[in-house]
Amino acid sequence: MMDAASNPLIENITIMSAARVGKTETLDNIIGFHIHHDPCPMLVILPTFLLAKDWSKIYLAPMLRDTPVLQGLVQEARTKDSNNEILHKTFRDGLIVIGGANSPTSLSMRSVRIVLFDEIDQYPVSAGSEGDPVDLGKKRTETFFNRQHIDTSTPTITGLSRIERSFQDSNQQFYYVPCPHCRHKQILLFSPRSKFSRLAKGYLKFDADNLSWVHYECENCKKAIEEREKTQMLARGQWRPLKPEVLDHAGFQLSALYSPWKSWRDIAKEWLIARREQDIERLKVWINKTCGETWDEDKSIKLDEHAFTDRIEQYKGVPDGVVLLTAGVDIQDDRLEVVVKGWGLKDESWFIDKRIFWGSPDRADVWKQLDDYYDTPFSFANGLQRRIQSMCVDSGSFTEKVYAYVKRKKGKRVFATKGRAGFDREIVGSKVKRNNHGALFFVIGVDQAKETIYHRLTIKRPAPPAEPPFAQLMHFNEQCDEEYFRQLVSERIVVKKKKGFPFRAWELMSGRRNEMLDCEVLNLAAYAVVRPPMERLARQLKTRVESLDSPAPESPKPEAPVRPQRRSVRTRRRYLNL
Repeated sequence: MMDAASNPLIENITIMSAARVGKTETLDNIIGFHIHHDPCPMLVILPTFLLAKDWSKIYLAPMLRDTPVLQGLVQEARTKDSNNEILHKTFRDGLIVIGGANSPTSLSMRSVRIVLFDEIDQYPVSAGSEGDPVDLGKKRTETFFNRQHIDTSTPTITGLSRIERSFQDSNQQFYYVPCPHCRHKQILLFSPRSKFSRLAKGYLKFDADNLSWVHYECENCKKAIEEREKTQMLARGQWRPLKPEVLDHAGFQLSALYSPWKSWRDIAKEWLIARREQDIERLKVWINKTCGETWDEDKSIKLDEHAFTDRIEQYKGVPDGVVLLTAGVDIQDDRLEVVVKGWGLKDESWFIDKRIFWGSPDRADVWKQLDDYYDTPFSFANGLQRRIQSMCVDSGSFTEKVYAYVKRKKGKRVFATKGRAGFDREIVGSKVKRNNHGALFFVIGVDQAKETIYHRLTIKRPAPPAEPPFAQLMHFNEQCDEEYFRQLVSERIVVKKKKGFPFRAWELMSGRRNEMLDCEVLNLAAYAVVRPPMERLARQLKTRVESLDSPAPESPKPEAPVRPQRRSVRTRRRYLNL
Protein backbone atom coordinates (compact mmCIF):
# COMPACT_ATOMS: atom_id res chain seq x y z
CA MET A 1 0.00 0.00 0.00
CA MET A 2 2.85 2.38 0.78
CA ASP A 3 4.68 1.35 -2.40
CA ALA A 4 1.65 2.56 -4.37
CA ALA A 5 1.97 5.97 -2.73
CA SER A 6 5.45 6.39 -4.23
CA ASN A 7 4.45 5.18 -7.70
CA PRO A 8 4.14 8.23 -10.04
CA LEU A 9 1.73 6.35 -12.32
CA ILE A 10 -0.89 5.93 -9.55
CA GLU A 11 -3.14 8.92 -8.89
CA ASN A 12 -5.72 7.33 -6.56
CA ILE A 13 -5.24 4.90 -3.67
CA THR A 14 -8.10 3.22 -1.78
CA ILE A 15 -7.72 1.23 1.43
CA MET A 16 -10.91 -0.55 2.56
CA SER A 17 -10.05 -2.61 5.59
CA ALA A 18 -10.96 -3.75 9.06
CA ALA A 19 -10.22 -1.58 12.07
CA ARG A 20 -6.75 -1.54 13.62
CA VAL A 21 -4.85 -3.19 10.77
CA GLY A 22 -2.65 -0.22 9.84
CA LYS A 23 -4.72 2.28 7.82
CA THR A 24 -3.76 5.30 9.94
CA GLU A 25 -0.16 4.11 10.23
CA THR A 26 0.00 3.94 6.43
CA LEU A 27 -1.12 7.58 6.20
CA ASP A 28 1.49 8.56 8.81
CA ASN A 29 4.24 6.83 6.86
CA ILE A 30 3.20 8.49 3.60
CA ILE A 31 3.36 11.89 5.29
CA GLY A 32 6.75 11.08 6.84
CA PHE A 33 8.10 9.96 3.46
CA HIS A 34 7.16 13.24 1.79
CA ILE A 35 8.52 15.37 4.62
CA HIS A 36 11.85 13.53 4.43
CA HIS A 37 12.31 12.68 0.73
CA ASP A 38 9.74 14.48 -1.44
CA PRO A 39 8.54 17.74 0.20
CA CYS A 40 5.22 19.08 -1.10
CA PRO A 41 1.99 20.69 0.16
CA MET A 42 -0.37 18.11 1.74
CA LEU A 43 -3.94 18.17 3.05
CA VAL A 44 -5.19 15.67 5.67
CA ILE A 45 -8.96 15.43 6.21
CA LEU A 46 -10.57 13.72 9.22
CA PRO A 47 -14.36 13.27 9.71
CA THR A 48 -14.67 16.23 12.10
CA PHE A 49 -12.70 19.27 13.15
CA LEU A 50 -12.21 17.87 16.67
CA LEU A 51 -10.88 14.56 15.34
CA ALA A 52 -8.46 16.53 13.16
CA LYS A 53 -6.98 18.20 16.25
CA ASP A 54 -6.78 14.86 18.08
CA TRP A 55 -5.03 13.19 15.14
CA SER A 56 -2.45 15.98 15.01
CA LYS A 57 -1.69 15.58 18.72
CA ILE A 58 -1.90 11.78 19.06
CA TYR A 59 -0.39 10.57 15.76
CA LEU A 60 1.44 13.32 13.87
CA ALA A 61 3.22 15.08 16.73
CA PRO A 62 4.75 11.89 18.25
CA MET A 63 5.91 10.72 14.81
CA LEU A 64 7.69 14.03 14.15
CA ARG A 65 9.17 13.99 17.62
CA ASP A 66 10.35 10.36 17.83
CA THR A 67 11.47 9.58 14.26
CA PRO A 68 15.20 10.47 14.04
CA VAL A 69 15.22 11.52 10.37
CA LEU A 70 12.21 13.82 10.92
CA GLN A 71 13.46 15.51 14.07
CA GLY A 72 13.97 19.20 13.43
CA LEU A 73 12.37 19.21 9.98
CA VAL A 74 9.03 20.41 11.38
CA GLN A 75 9.06 22.70 14.37
CA GLU A 76 6.85 22.02 17.37
CA ALA A 77 3.50 23.79 17.59
CA ARG A 78 3.79 27.26 19.11
CA THR A 79 0.99 29.66 19.79
CA LYS A 80 3.07 32.64 18.61
CA ASP A 81 4.34 30.95 15.45
CA SER A 82 1.54 30.93 12.87
CA ASN A 83 3.59 28.70 10.56
CA ASN A 84 3.51 25.78 13.01
CA GLU A 85 0.14 25.33 14.67
CA ILE A 86 -1.75 22.17 15.55
CA LEU A 87 -3.64 22.17 12.25
CA HIS A 88 -1.05 23.87 10.08
CA LYS A 89 2.60 22.88 9.91
CA THR A 90 5.31 23.98 7.51
CA PHE A 91 8.66 22.47 6.57
CA ARG A 92 11.19 23.19 3.87
CA ASP A 93 9.45 23.26 0.44
CA GLY A 94 6.20 21.92 1.85
CA LEU A 95 3.37 22.13 4.38
CA ILE A 96 0.67 20.06 6.08
CA VAL A 97 -2.87 21.39 6.51
CA ILE A 98 -5.18 19.33 8.74
CA GLY A 99 -8.95 19.81 8.67
CA GLY A 100 -12.37 18.33 9.28
CA ALA A 101 -14.81 17.17 6.61
CA ASN A 102 -17.57 19.11 8.40
CA SER A 103 -15.71 22.40 7.95
CA PRO A 104 -15.89 24.08 4.51
CA THR A 105 -12.96 26.32 5.48
CA SER A 106 -10.68 23.27 5.83
CA LEU A 107 -11.46 22.27 2.24
CA SER A 108 -11.08 25.66 0.59
CA MET A 109 -7.44 26.29 1.46
CA ARG A 110 -4.55 26.73 -0.96
CA SER A 111 -3.67 24.18 -3.61
CA VAL A 112 -2.01 20.96 -2.48
CA ARG A 113 -0.38 18.09 -4.29
CA ILE A 114 -1.47 15.26 -2.00
CA VAL A 115 -4.75 14.91 -0.12
CA LEU A 116 -5.26 12.13 2.43
CA PHE A 117 -8.82 11.22 3.51
CA ASP A 118 -9.16 9.16 6.70
CA GLU A 119 -12.40 7.27 7.56
CA ILE A 120 -14.35 8.75 4.65
CA ASP A 121 -17.44 6.68 5.47
CA GLN A 122 -17.85 8.87 8.56
CA TYR A 123 -17.86 12.09 6.54
CA PRO A 124 -21.05 14.18 6.35
CA VAL A 125 -22.94 14.21 3.05
CA SER A 126 -21.98 17.84 2.54
CA ALA A 127 -19.40 20.18 4.06
CA GLY A 128 -21.85 22.87 5.11
CA SER A 129 -23.50 23.99 1.89
CA GLU A 130 -20.36 23.51 -0.23
CA GLY A 131 -20.97 19.92 -1.36
CA ASP A 132 -19.24 16.54 -1.02
CA PRO A 133 -16.11 16.98 1.16
CA VAL A 134 -14.21 14.34 -0.85
CA ASP A 135 -14.84 16.14 -4.14
CA LEU A 136 -13.92 19.47 -2.54
CA GLY A 137 -10.65 18.05 -1.26
CA LYS A 138 -9.71 16.56 -4.62
CA LYS A 139 -10.28 19.90 -6.35
CA ARG A 140 -7.39 21.32 -4.28
CA THR A 141 -4.98 19.14 -6.30
CA GLU A 142 -6.02 20.09 -9.85
CA THR A 143 -2.99 22.34 -10.51
CA PHE A 144 -0.48 19.50 -9.90
CA PHE A 145 0.33 17.00 -12.67
CA ASN A 146 1.72 14.52 -10.07
CA ARG A 147 -1.23 14.80 -7.68
CA GLN A 148 -2.37 11.92 -5.52
CA HIS A 149 -5.52 11.09 -3.50
CA ILE A 150 -5.53 8.49 -0.72
CA ASP A 151 -8.91 7.25 0.62
CA THR A 152 -9.04 5.05 3.71
CA SER A 153 -11.92 3.78 5.83
CA THR A 154 -13.64 0.84 7.41
CA PRO A 155 -16.78 0.27 5.30
CA THR A 156 -20.35 0.79 6.53
CA ILE A 157 -23.56 0.04 4.61
CA THR A 158 -23.84 -1.40 1.12
CA GLY A 159 -24.91 1.27 -1.35
CA LEU A 160 -23.99 4.13 0.99
CA SER A 161 -20.34 3.40 1.68
CA ARG A 162 -17.95 5.90 0.03
CA ILE A 163 -15.00 3.56 0.48
CA GLU A 164 -16.88 0.70 -1.20
CA ARG A 165 -17.59 2.82 -4.28
CA SER A 166 -13.98 3.94 -4.41
CA PHE A 167 -12.73 0.35 -4.06
CA GLN A 168 -15.01 -0.83 -6.88
CA ASP A 169 -13.41 1.78 -9.19
CA SER A 170 -9.90 0.55 -8.32
CA ASN A 171 -7.90 -2.48 -9.45
CA GLN A 172 -9.21 -4.32 -6.32
CA GLN A 173 -6.14 -5.94 -4.80
CA PHE A 174 -6.36 -8.77 -2.21
CA TYR A 175 -3.53 -10.20 -0.13
CA TYR A 176 -2.70 -13.81 -1.00
CA VAL A 177 -0.74 -15.83 1.57
CA PRO A 178 0.87 -19.28 1.03
CA CYS A 179 -0.32 -22.39 2.84
CA PRO A 180 2.57 -23.67 5.03
CA HIS A 181 1.80 -27.24 3.89
CA CYS A 182 1.26 -27.06 0.10
CA ARG A 183 2.43 -23.46 -0.66
CA HIS A 184 -0.85 -22.70 -2.45
CA LYS A 185 -1.59 -18.98 -2.20
CA GLN A 186 -5.07 -17.85 -1.15
CA ILE A 187 -6.90 -15.00 0.54
CA LEU A 188 -8.20 -15.40 4.11
CA LEU A 189 -11.98 -15.29 4.59
CA PHE A 190 -14.08 -15.93 7.69
CA SER A 191 -16.94 -17.83 6.04
CA PRO A 192 -18.57 -18.60 2.65
CA ARG A 193 -21.07 -15.78 3.38
CA SER A 194 -18.34 -13.22 2.77
CA LYS A 195 -18.86 -10.72 -0.06
CA PHE A 196 -15.62 -12.00 -1.59
CA SER A 197 -16.36 -15.72 -1.28
CA ARG A 198 -16.06 -16.13 -5.07
CA LEU A 199 -12.31 -15.61 -4.65
CA ALA A 200 -11.68 -18.38 -2.11
CA LYS A 201 -12.87 -21.80 -0.94
CA GLY A 202 -11.08 -22.03 2.39
CA TYR A 203 -12.49 -20.58 5.61
CA LEU A 204 -11.92 -20.29 9.35
CA LYS A 205 -12.91 -23.46 11.22
CA PHE A 206 -13.60 -23.69 14.96
CA ASP A 207 -15.50 -25.49 17.70
CA ALA A 208 -18.57 -23.32 18.30
CA ASP A 209 -19.28 -24.89 21.71
CA ASN A 210 -16.09 -23.99 23.55
CA LEU A 211 -13.54 -22.70 20.98
CA SER A 212 -11.15 -25.42 22.09
CA TRP A 213 -9.61 -25.29 18.62
CA VAL A 214 -9.54 -22.62 15.90
CA HIS A 215 -7.67 -22.99 12.63
CA TYR A 216 -7.86 -22.04 8.95
CA GLU A 217 -8.62 -24.72 6.37
CA CYS A 218 -6.50 -24.53 3.21
CA GLU A 219 -8.68 -24.42 0.10
CA ASN A 220 -6.21 -26.64 -1.78
CA CYS A 221 -4.90 -29.38 0.52
CA LYS A 222 -7.68 -29.02 3.17
CA LYS A 223 -5.10 -29.21 5.96
CA ALA A 224 -5.41 -27.13 9.13
CA ILE A 225 -3.36 -23.93 9.26
CA GLU A 226 -2.63 -22.97 12.87
CA GLU A 227 -2.48 -19.38 14.04
CA ARG A 228 1.18 -19.68 15.03
CA GLU A 229 1.94 -19.97 11.30
CA LYS A 230 0.24 -16.68 10.42
CA THR A 231 3.34 -14.48 10.82
CA GLN A 232 5.33 -16.60 8.38
CA MET A 233 2.43 -16.59 5.91
CA LEU A 234 2.10 -12.81 6.04
CA ALA A 235 5.80 -12.30 5.36
CA ARG A 236 5.57 -14.42 2.19
CA GLY A 237 2.27 -13.05 0.86
CA GLN A 238 1.66 -10.82 -2.14
CA TRP A 239 -1.02 -8.44 -3.41
CA ARG A 240 -2.90 -9.56 -6.52
CA PRO A 241 -5.29 -7.27 -8.45
CA LEU A 242 -8.71 -8.46 -9.53
CA LYS A 243 -8.79 -5.79 -12.27
CA PRO A 244 -5.18 -5.45 -13.51
CA GLU A 245 -6.30 -3.30 -16.45
CA VAL A 246 -6.86 -0.37 -14.06
CA LEU A 247 -3.45 1.30 -13.88
CA ASP A 248 -3.97 4.65 -12.12
CA HIS A 249 -6.12 3.55 -9.18
CA ALA A 250 -4.78 1.05 -6.64
CA GLY A 251 -7.31 -0.42 -4.22
CA PHE A 252 -6.64 -2.71 -1.24
CA GLN A 253 -8.94 -4.81 0.97
CA LEU A 254 -7.86 -6.38 4.23
CA SER A 255 -9.72 -8.16 7.05
CA ALA A 256 -8.72 -8.64 10.69
CA LEU A 257 -7.83 -12.27 9.91
CA TYR A 258 -4.50 -10.88 8.67
CA SER A 259 -3.90 -8.76 11.78
CA PRO A 260 -0.85 -9.67 13.89
CA TRP A 261 -2.59 -8.11 16.90
CA LYS A 262 -5.93 -9.96 16.80
CA SER A 263 -6.20 -13.72 17.17
CA TRP A 264 -8.50 -15.95 15.16
CA ARG A 265 -9.99 -17.20 18.43
CA ASP A 266 -11.02 -13.66 19.43
CA ILE A 267 -12.58 -13.09 16.00
CA ALA A 268 -14.61 -16.30 16.27
CA LYS A 269 -15.63 -15.47 19.85
CA GLU A 270 -16.98 -12.04 18.86
CA TRP A 271 -19.03 -13.58 16.06
CA LEU A 272 -20.47 -16.27 18.34
CA ILE A 273 -21.51 -13.71 20.95
CA ALA A 274 -23.29 -11.57 18.35
CA ARG A 275 -25.06 -14.61 16.91
CA ARG A 276 -26.14 -16.13 20.23
CA GLU A 277 -27.47 -12.82 21.55
CA GLN A 278 -29.16 -12.15 18.19
CA ASP A 279 -27.67 -8.66 18.39
CA ILE A 280 -27.94 -7.21 14.88
CA GLU A 281 -26.09 -4.02 15.81
CA ARG A 282 -23.14 -5.97 17.21
CA LEU A 283 -23.10 -8.20 14.14
CA LYS A 284 -23.10 -5.15 11.88
CA VAL A 285 -20.10 -3.70 13.73
CA TRP A 286 -18.35 -7.08 13.48
CA ILE A 287 -18.87 -7.26 9.70
CA ASN A 288 -17.58 -3.69 9.22
CA LYS A 289 -14.75 -3.57 11.74
CA THR A 290 -13.51 -7.18 11.65
CA CYS A 291 -14.23 -8.44 8.14
CA GLY A 292 -13.69 -5.07 6.46
CA GLU A 293 -16.88 -5.55 4.43
CA THR A 294 -20.08 -3.57 3.99
CA TRP A 295 -23.29 -4.54 5.75
CA ASP A 296 -26.35 -5.43 3.67
CA GLU A 297 -29.32 -3.61 5.21
CA ASP A 298 -31.75 -6.29 4.00
CA LYS A 299 -30.24 -8.69 6.54
CA SER A 300 -31.64 -6.68 9.42
CA ILE A 301 -34.89 -5.06 8.31
CA LYS A 302 -36.67 -7.43 5.94
CA LEU A 303 -39.60 -8.71 8.04
CA ASP A 304 -42.78 -10.52 7.03
CA GLU A 305 -45.97 -9.99 9.05
CA HIS A 306 -46.91 -13.67 8.59
CA ALA A 307 -43.78 -14.74 10.49
CA PHE A 308 -45.20 -13.47 13.79
CA THR A 309 -48.16 -15.84 14.14
CA ASP A 310 -46.10 -18.25 16.24
CA ARG A 311 -45.00 -15.39 18.51
CA ILE A 312 -48.49 -14.92 20.04
CA GLU A 313 -48.51 -15.71 23.77
CA GLN A 314 -51.43 -16.54 26.06
CA TYR A 315 -51.41 -13.77 28.65
CA LYS A 316 -54.00 -11.22 29.72
CA GLY A 317 -53.50 -8.00 31.62
CA VAL A 318 -49.96 -7.28 32.76
CA PRO A 319 -47.76 -10.43 33.06
CA ASP A 320 -44.95 -11.10 35.50
CA GLY A 321 -41.72 -9.39 34.57
CA VAL A 322 -43.30 -6.02 33.76
CA VAL A 323 -41.91 -3.23 35.89
CA LEU A 324 -43.16 -0.09 34.15
CA LEU A 325 -46.02 0.85 31.78
CA THR A 326 -45.80 3.34 28.90
CA ALA A 327 -48.24 4.52 26.24
CA GLY A 328 -47.94 6.00 22.76
CA VAL A 329 -50.72 8.06 21.17
CA ASP A 330 -50.90 8.52 17.39
CA ILE A 331 -53.18 11.34 16.15
CA GLN A 332 -55.34 10.79 13.06
CA ASP A 333 -57.99 13.06 11.49
CA ASP A 334 -60.89 11.05 12.94
CA ARG A 335 -59.43 9.20 15.94
CA LEU A 336 -56.74 8.73 18.57
CA GLU A 337 -54.91 5.38 18.49
CA VAL A 338 -53.25 4.25 21.73
CA VAL A 339 -50.90 1.35 22.43
CA VAL A 340 -49.78 0.46 25.98
CA LYS A 341 -46.58 -1.48 26.56
CA GLY A 342 -44.94 -3.04 29.61
CA TRP A 343 -41.21 -2.91 30.17
CA GLY A 344 -38.98 -5.21 32.19
CA LEU A 345 -35.31 -5.74 32.90
CA LYS A 346 -32.82 -5.67 29.99
CA ASP A 347 -35.36 -3.79 27.82
CA GLU A 348 -37.66 -6.82 27.55
CA SER A 349 -41.14 -5.60 26.56
CA TRP A 350 -44.76 -6.80 26.39
CA PHE A 351 -47.71 -5.61 24.32
CA ILE A 352 -50.44 -4.85 26.89
CA ASP A 353 -53.38 -3.12 25.21
CA LYS A 354 -54.53 -1.02 22.27
CA ARG A 355 -57.49 1.34 22.04
CA ILE A 356 -59.08 3.59 19.42
CA PHE A 357 -61.00 6.69 20.52
CA TRP A 358 -63.15 7.71 17.57
CA GLY A 359 -63.87 11.33 16.78
CA SER A 360 -62.05 14.41 15.59
CA PRO A 361 -59.19 15.54 17.85
CA ASP A 362 -60.88 18.97 17.80
CA ARG A 363 -63.56 17.56 20.11
CA ALA A 364 -63.05 17.76 23.88
CA ASP A 365 -64.86 14.46 24.56
CA VAL A 366 -62.25 12.53 22.55
CA TRP A 367 -59.47 13.85 24.77
CA LYS A 368 -61.64 13.11 27.83
CA GLN A 369 -61.74 9.45 26.80
CA LEU A 370 -57.95 9.41 26.55
CA ASP A 371 -57.73 11.15 29.94
CA ASP A 372 -59.91 8.52 31.62
CA TYR A 373 -57.97 5.70 30.00
CA TYR A 374 -54.63 7.13 31.12
CA ASP A 375 -55.83 7.39 34.74
CA THR A 376 -57.30 3.87 34.86
CA PRO A 377 -54.99 1.41 36.67
CA PHE A 378 -53.95 -1.89 35.07
CA SER A 379 -54.08 -5.16 36.99
CA PHE A 380 -50.76 -6.99 37.27
CA ALA A 381 -50.56 -10.78 37.38
CA ASN A 382 -48.96 -10.51 40.84
CA GLY A 383 -52.02 -8.77 42.28
CA LEU A 384 -50.81 -5.16 42.12
CA GLN A 385 -52.45 -2.33 40.25
CA ARG A 386 -50.45 0.38 38.53
CA ARG A 387 -51.14 3.22 36.14
CA ILE A 388 -49.28 4.26 33.00
CA GLN A 389 -46.08 5.96 34.14
CA SER A 390 -45.03 7.70 30.90
CA MET A 391 -46.94 8.65 27.75
CA CYS A 392 -45.90 10.31 24.48
CA VAL A 393 -48.40 12.05 22.20
CA ASP A 394 -47.48 12.81 18.58
CA SER A 395 -47.87 16.54 17.87
CA GLY A 396 -47.35 16.32 14.10
CA SER A 397 -51.01 17.08 13.50
CA PHE A 398 -53.62 18.95 15.61
CA THR A 399 -50.59 20.49 17.30
CA GLU A 400 -52.47 23.09 19.37
CA LYS A 401 -54.85 20.47 20.77
CA VAL A 402 -51.98 18.17 21.68
CA TYR A 403 -50.10 20.96 23.46
CA ALA A 404 -53.20 21.95 25.38
CA TYR A 405 -53.79 18.37 26.53
CA VAL A 406 -50.17 17.83 27.59
CA LYS A 407 -50.17 21.12 29.49
CA ARG A 408 -53.22 19.98 31.48
CA LYS A 409 -51.38 16.79 32.43
CA LYS A 410 -48.60 18.73 34.14
CA GLY A 411 -46.65 16.58 36.60
CA LYS A 412 -47.91 13.24 35.19
CA ARG A 413 -45.10 12.49 32.72
CA VAL A 414 -47.14 13.13 29.58
CA PHE A 415 -45.03 14.50 26.71
CA ALA A 416 -45.71 16.10 23.36
CA THR A 417 -43.32 14.83 20.70
CA LYS A 418 -42.32 15.44 17.12
CA GLY A 419 -40.33 13.13 14.88
CA ARG A 420 -37.18 14.13 13.01
CA ALA A 421 -35.52 12.08 10.27
CA GLY A 422 -31.83 11.20 10.26
CA PHE A 423 -30.12 7.96 11.29
CA ASP A 424 -27.52 9.96 13.21
CA ARG A 425 -30.18 11.28 15.63
CA GLU A 426 -30.66 9.63 19.01
CA ILE A 427 -34.09 8.23 19.88
CA VAL A 428 -34.60 11.01 22.41
CA GLY A 429 -33.16 13.64 20.12
CA SER A 430 -33.41 16.66 22.44
CA LYS A 431 -33.80 17.55 26.10
CA VAL A 432 -37.28 17.66 27.60
CA LYS A 433 -38.41 21.25 27.94
CA ARG A 434 -41.57 23.27 28.27
CA ASN A 435 -42.36 24.93 24.96
CA ASN A 436 -44.08 28.26 24.45
CA HIS A 437 -47.43 26.60 25.13
CA GLY A 438 -46.30 25.29 28.52
CA ALA A 439 -46.28 21.64 27.37
CA LEU A 440 -43.48 19.17 28.04
CA PHE A 441 -41.91 18.57 24.63
CA PHE A 442 -39.00 16.71 23.03
CA VAL A 443 -37.89 15.52 19.59
CA ILE A 444 -37.78 11.82 18.63
CA GLY A 445 -35.13 10.46 16.26
CA VAL A 446 -37.66 8.32 14.39
CA ASP A 447 -35.20 6.68 11.98
CA GLN A 448 -33.07 5.34 14.82
CA ALA A 449 -36.18 4.34 16.80
CA LYS A 450 -37.63 2.35 13.88
CA GLU A 451 -34.32 0.66 13.22
CA THR A 452 -34.11 -0.35 16.90
CA ILE A 453 -37.64 -1.77 16.81
CA TYR A 454 -37.01 -3.75 13.62
CA HIS A 455 -33.83 -5.21 15.06
CA ARG A 456 -35.65 -6.25 18.24
CA LEU A 457 -38.40 -7.87 16.18
CA THR A 458 -35.80 -10.32 14.86
CA ILE A 459 -35.03 -11.54 18.39
CA LYS A 460 -36.81 -14.78 19.24
CA ARG A 461 -37.39 -16.39 22.63
CA PRO A 462 -34.31 -18.45 23.57
CA ALA A 463 -34.79 -22.17 23.99
CA PRO A 464 -34.63 -23.79 27.46
CA PRO A 465 -32.74 -23.82 29.77
CA ALA A 466 -32.50 -20.06 29.18
CA GLU A 467 -34.41 -18.12 31.83
CA PRO A 468 -35.85 -14.58 31.82
CA PRO A 469 -35.22 -11.75 31.56
CA PHE A 470 -34.59 -12.09 27.82
CA ALA A 471 -32.73 -9.02 26.61
CA GLN A 472 -34.77 -6.81 24.20
CA LEU A 473 -37.29 -9.60 23.47
CA MET A 474 -40.73 -8.31 22.38
CA HIS A 475 -43.81 -10.24 23.56
CA PHE A 476 -47.26 -10.15 21.89
CA ASN A 477 -50.68 -11.34 23.06
CA GLU A 478 -53.91 -12.32 21.31
CA GLN A 479 -54.88 -8.69 20.64
CA CYS A 480 -52.09 -8.55 18.07
CA ASP A 481 -53.87 -9.73 14.94
CA GLU A 482 -52.57 -9.91 11.38
CA GLU A 483 -53.44 -6.26 10.71
CA TYR A 484 -51.44 -5.19 13.78
CA PHE A 485 -48.31 -6.95 12.52
CA ARG A 486 -48.98 -5.71 8.99
CA GLN A 487 -48.83 -2.13 10.30
CA LEU A 488 -45.89 -2.88 12.60
CA VAL A 489 -43.64 -3.91 9.68
CA SER A 490 -45.19 -1.54 7.14
CA GLU A 491 -42.00 0.36 6.32
CA ARG A 492 -38.63 -0.52 4.88
CA ILE A 493 -35.29 1.19 4.47
CA VAL A 494 -34.43 2.25 0.92
CA VAL A 495 -31.47 4.12 -0.53
CA LYS A 496 -32.45 7.39 -2.20
CA LYS A 497 -30.47 10.22 -3.72
CA LYS A 498 -30.64 13.92 -3.00
CA LYS A 499 -28.56 16.26 -5.14
CA GLY A 500 -26.56 13.25 -6.27
CA PHE A 501 -25.80 11.97 -2.74
CA PRO A 502 -27.17 8.59 -1.58
CA PHE A 503 -28.90 8.41 1.80
CA ARG A 504 -31.04 5.94 3.74
CA ALA A 505 -34.70 6.64 4.37
CA TRP A 506 -37.76 4.78 5.66
CA GLU A 507 -40.44 4.24 3.03
CA LEU A 508 -44.06 3.16 3.61
CA MET A 509 -44.92 0.11 1.53
CA SER A 510 -47.74 0.45 -0.96
CA GLY A 511 -51.21 -0.22 0.46
CA ARG A 512 -50.04 -0.21 4.10
CA ARG A 513 -50.89 1.86 7.17
CA ASN A 514 -48.28 2.49 9.87
CA GLU A 515 -50.19 3.63 12.99
CA MET A 516 -48.99 0.66 15.07
CA LEU A 517 -45.36 1.29 14.10
CA ASP A 518 -45.76 4.95 15.08
CA CYS A 519 -47.27 3.92 18.43
CA GLU A 520 -44.35 1.54 19.00
CA VAL A 521 -41.91 4.40 18.31
CA LEU A 522 -43.78 6.62 20.78
CA ASN A 523 -43.65 3.88 23.43
CA LEU A 524 -39.93 3.41 22.92
CA ALA A 525 -39.45 7.17 23.32
CA ALA A 526 -41.70 7.25 26.42
CA TYR A 527 -39.51 4.58 27.99
CA ALA A 528 -36.22 6.18 26.91
CA VAL A 529 -37.07 9.71 28.08
CA VAL A 530 -37.69 8.76 31.73
CA ARG A 531 -34.58 6.52 31.94
CA PRO A 532 -36.08 4.54 34.86
CA PRO A 533 -33.87 2.69 37.38
CA MET A 534 -35.36 -0.67 36.45
CA GLU A 535 -33.39 -2.78 38.92
CA ARG A 536 -34.54 -0.64 41.84
CA LEU A 537 -38.14 -0.53 40.63
CA ALA A 538 -38.16 -4.32 40.24
CA ARG A 539 -36.97 -4.75 43.82
CA GLN A 540 -39.65 -2.36 45.07
CA LEU A 541 -42.36 -4.29 43.21
CA LYS A 542 -41.10 -7.57 44.62
CA THR A 543 -41.22 -6.16 48.15
CA ARG A 544 -44.81 -4.97 47.63
CA VAL A 545 -45.88 -8.37 46.29
CA GLU A 546 -44.29 -10.16 49.26
CA SER A 547 -46.08 -7.85 51.65
CA LEU A 548 -49.41 -8.76 50.01
CA ASP A 549 -48.71 -12.48 50.39
CA SER A 550 -47.51 -12.37 54.01
CA PRO A 551 -49.94 -11.91 56.95
CA ALA A 552 -50.04 -8.55 58.64
CA PRO A 553 -47.78 -8.44 61.72
CA GLU A 554 -49.24 -7.93 65.17
CA SER A 555 -49.19 -4.36 66.38
CA PRO A 556 -46.40 -3.85 68.91
CA LYS A 557 -47.09 -2.38 72.30
CA PRO A 558 -46.65 1.36 72.36
CA GLU A 559 -43.45 2.58 73.89
CA ALA A 560 -42.59 5.83 75.48
CA PRO A 561 -42.11 8.44 72.74
CA VAL A 562 -38.54 9.41 72.03
CA ARG A 563 -37.91 12.87 70.84
CA PRO A 564 -35.93 12.60 67.61
CA GLN A 565 -32.84 14.65 67.02
CA ARG A 566 -33.31 17.49 64.61
CA ARG A 567 -31.57 16.98 61.33
CA SER A 568 -31.65 18.32 57.80
CA VAL A 569 -34.20 16.77 55.45
CA ARG A 570 -33.17 15.70 51.98
CA THR A 571 -35.66 15.09 49.21
CA ARG A 572 -35.11 11.81 47.40
CA ARG A 573 -34.62 12.27 43.69
CA ARG A 574 -37.21 10.57 41.55
CA TYR A 575 -36.19 8.80 38.34
CA LEU A 576 -37.72 11.71 36.42
CA ASN A 577 -37.04 15.04 38.14
CA LEU A 578 -39.59 17.41 36.63
